[in-house]
Amino acid sequence: MWFLVKKDDQLILRREDESPVLVNGILPKSNWVESDGERDVSDSSTEPTEPRTRTSAHEMNLHLDQFLEDNHLGVYDVHIENLVAPDNCRATRHVDPHHVGFLADSFAETKMGQLVVLQGMVLDRDVDPATLHQLGAGKVECLGGNHTRQALQTLYHEGPWKTDSVKVNVFRELTREAALSLGYQHNVVLHERKKAVFFLDKVRMMRHLRPEETMSAAQVKTWKDSLILVFKAKDRRKLQQRWAHHLLMAQLPDEIWAKVLRSTQLIDVNERFFKQMMKLSQACIPKCLSVLEESGPKAFNVKVKEFLAVNELRSGQPKLMSLLC
Repeated sequence: MWFLVKKDDQLILRREDESPVLVNGILPKSNWVESDGERDVSDSSTEPTEPRTRTSAHEMNLHLDQFLEDNHLGVYDVHIENLVAPDNCRATRHVDPHHVGFLADSFAETKMGQLVVLQGMVLDRDVDPATLHQLGAGKVECLGGNHTRQALQTLYHEGPWKTDSVKVNVFRELTREAALSLGYQHNVVLHERKKAVFFLDKVRMMRHLRPEETMSAAQVKTWKDSLILVFKAKDRRKLQQRWAHHLLMAQLPDEIWAKVLRSTQLIDVNERFFKQMMKLSQACIPKCLSVLEESGPKAFNVKVKEFLAVNELRSGQPKLMSLLC
């Protein structure tokens, strides 16, 4: 049986009669592992310790799945007005008003009732989930299906939606990793009527899990272990291979990230859009983003190529002999 305990302002995921497995959803150093044999040597303590149990990425995901199963209260009817938006640190993406409108129109036209079971977390552990169909019985944070929640609430307030409650998979309090994993898997599998989780949404989720804005090498490893749980990666190497550009952007300073968001408000970007820019030194990136914000994608690409041509590259990038095409 898994349960959460609070110790020194931290939520600890613990199995009965066992030592902690996750601290705030992150594995302790004693449980870190790499499938390629990498070992953590950052702890230089010479004090005698008990033999360490090493946990693979697969086992980490099994622990998370078991944690979700043990904290799943069941599928319940929840009053529409008891549903609330997820906290920003647990949101897989920002709400798109256009998609909310599309869903509301679609639901109003079909009149088939609820098509998707939402994913929610009760904010008060003393609430009886069987009473959540009653207005004011308790708040349920909508981790998966937030666009659907807002569309249904819009219809409910305007009159076309006559049903007071919706079906929700209700969970107890979850760690941040578990909440993001639940919401991400819901959106990836169901796409909320084909509304995909975009590149910047995934980067934003990764940034929510950073322990600090500037991370040490050990903190980066811990952070990547958390991302393995959210994105169901096999190990750190696979995570790096699949999400390399996401990881780079997720480690940008907050000031530059804010500039990324401002410069992309009116355009849709994918993983490839910033690929060449992320080869540049950190001093060049804000200049490129300023061009994007002021003059658009075409001028942005020209500026990036100008910097690449004169080898204004971040550390670790090979010097270029000629302009990339």
